[in-house]
Amino acid sequence: MISVATWNVLHRVHAENWYDEVSQRWPDESARIAAVTTRVLEREERAIAIR
Repeated sequence: MISVATWNVLHRVHAENWYDEVSQRWPDESARIAAVTTRVLEREERAIAIR
C-alpha cells in the first residue's frame, strides 16, 4: 500500500492579504519555509504533494 499526504501551503502573498495571524507568527519567510520543511520531513507517507 502506498500512503499519500497532501498539504496546501499558504503562499506568503495570501497570508499578508487575508491571514494576518500567519504573517505575524512567521514574519521571516525563510523561518516559515524551514518550519514547513521540518514538518514535511517528519511525515511517514511515501508520497507528499505540496501545493
